[in-house]
Amino acid sequence: VFFSQGFKNMSVSATVEDESDCDEEGVQASAGPTATAVNVWMPAPEPKVFKQVQLHMRRLGAVDGAVLQEEGYRPKYGLMHRSHCMVQIDELANDQTKVSPLEFCLGETSGFTVPKNRVCAATTGNTLPWQPPHHEQRIDVAPWLTEAVLALEGSSAAEFESKDAVGNEAAAGGLSGRCRLTLIEAKPSLDLLGDGGVVFRLLDRPATVGAKPRDLARISASWRVWFMRNSELILSTGTYSGDACADGTSKKGREIVVDEGSLMVALELGFKEMEAGSRACLRISEEWGCGALTAEGNPNLRGAAIWAELLLHTVENEPGPGEHPTVAAALAFACTKKQQGNASLALNTQADYSRACRRYRAGMLVLEAVLPGKAGKAAPGAAALIATDDQIPGVQDVLKALRLNAAQAELKRSHWKEAVALCSEVLLSDPGNLKAHFRRGLAEAELGNLASAASDLRLVAATDRDARRELARIEALRQSFRAEEKSTFGGVFDKMRKSDEERERREQECQKAEELRKEQEKKEEQRRANEKRRAEEEERRRKKAEEEEAKKKILEEAVATGEGDAPVKPAQQQPPKQVASGVPFADGKPVDPEALSKQTPATPGETAASLTSGTMHGPLESLDQQLLKSVGSGPGDNSKLAMMPPPFESKVTDKAPPVDYQLPAFLRRGKKGKA
Repeated sequence: VFFSQGFKNMSVSATVEDESDCDEEGVQASAGPTATAVNVWMPAPEPKVFKQVQLHMRRLGAVDGAVLQEEGYRPKYGLMHRSHCMVQIDELANDQTKVSPLEFCLGETSGFTVPKNRVCAATTGNTLPWQPPHHEQRIDVAPWLTEAVLALEGSSAAEFESKDAVGNEAAAGGLSGRCRLTLIEAKPSLDLLGDGGVVFRLLDRPATVGAKPRDLARISASWRVWFMRNSELILSTGTYSGDACADGTSKKGREIVVDEGSLMVALELGFKEMEAGSRACLRISEEWGCGALTAEGNPNLRGAAIWAELLLHTVENEPGPGEHPTVAAALAFACTKKQQGNASLALNTQADYSRACRRYRAGMLVLEAVLPGKAGKAAPGAAALIATDDQIPGVQDVLKALRLNAAQAELKRSHWKEAVALCSEVLLSDPGNLKAHFRRGLAEAELGNLASAASDLRLVAATDRDARRELARIEALRQSFRAEEKSTFGGVFDKMRKSDEERERREQECQKAEELRKEQEKKEEQRRANEKRRAEEEERRRKKAEEEEAKKKILEEAVATGEGDAPVKPAQQQPPKQVASGVPFADGKPVDPEALSKQTPATPGETAASLTSGTMHGPLESLDQQLLKSVGSGPGDNSKLAMMPPPFESKVTDKAPPVDYQLPAFLRRGKKGKA
């Protein structure tokens, strides 16, 4: 806690004194001292509380009259934790003049001198009845004492002097010359409220660990109270050693219920920090010394600084989360807490608002522990108690009511963030809950989140007059804030808005240009694809036309060659004949069928041989041979190409004879009449 870094990187010129104390300068150490070196002068650690204090120190070994603090405990200083120390100071510059032992809390500038009997009891380990220090024993405590105790680092004694060679007391925190500090006793002390108003110190611990009181715990305790200004005892409620009474029983003090408002708040805070069987003392300032010293209300103080000694005999707490036998018992406990919270909320005081919040939260914790998936919230060591499907709706309804009431209590206490959190939890399971929206809107408005507050209140404004009034107030605030911002910043927000609009316009234009470019690229790709397809189609048609033209030329050449080889009769010798369909033509002239008919018909064997060998006879022989040659096949080749059909005979028919048929009767009669 006290050392964030060692001194290994620091160049320190240290001197060592021998046991005879003959030379103050001593011999310079060959190496820098460690942070816990004994009998070596070194700079004290960085100050923790009084930052201006600069000291040199030398830790000492065992010193007479010094006792170590509680096992494992070292003096500490923090916001809530301030150790209570008893020290002995020896001024070495004045022939070791001893100053009476004093006790004080770290960080404070006043303390009290300690009687010799208490010093002896502390050194021997004996326990004495506690008595508050008398006001005449008050003494000022210099700041260097706090830093010196924190610098001991586990040792019980050390010598200190000012770090400034001139001996500046201001820089040394009031230290003049050289002093020896011996730590006699150190115990933990708590500043319960963080302002020095209620300081708690545990005097005795129980032999076994006992229970600590919770809210509404039933305790048996004894306490005594003294005025601080004159150390006058004003109240004593019972014995503190458990002495037997006349009837043979042990007197256990008075029965009270914690956190019912019947006892002074400072006393209840002290009891909550204790365990059953422990003893403690309280120092209460005038600001917090208000309230009744007994549950009956008498005496009642109104601003008095007091000392109090507390002894806690027994503690009986209410069941905590997971400690109820059944879910029904947990639900009944939560309903009781709801009623208690409502009763405290109706009293309309800040203390009662806080008390109502504690009641509501106790019920919430118990119900959350029985919901599925929330078994981890049960008390340590308690068995998991899970609600059934039939019990869950009832548990959730009571839990929702507790959260809403707790949010209302937090609004009364001006704890806005806690109210927002509670309402948000309700809205997670019930998004349409108008109470949650209304109370969260009020809290958001107080936090300055006017937009969120207006959003919540608009949902309630249609059915609630208070919500409409609050919404109108929030809208007026928003308008005034906007006007104030506009007048304060002189159009800066308008410029920012215009800049944002211009940037958005440019981004939209760029986006449109990009979309147009992509569309044009797509159209161009389609056009090129169409042109390519048309070019391919034209190329196929051209090739097809060329092939057909080549075939036509080959056919014409073949026909022309066939006409030169086939004998044809003169035209005058040829009777008029009809040419059968399917006769090939050459140069537009029909081939003479007569010549074809005079050809010697081929036998079936010759026809087959000609088909097999690819050689054909007749007037079409040369034509077929040319066709075969044009495709790379001819007679003698083992070609499997289809051959031209064999020569066919054409038949010439004479004029058809007239058809003789009988006329109908009516025509015949007409003919006869004419005849």
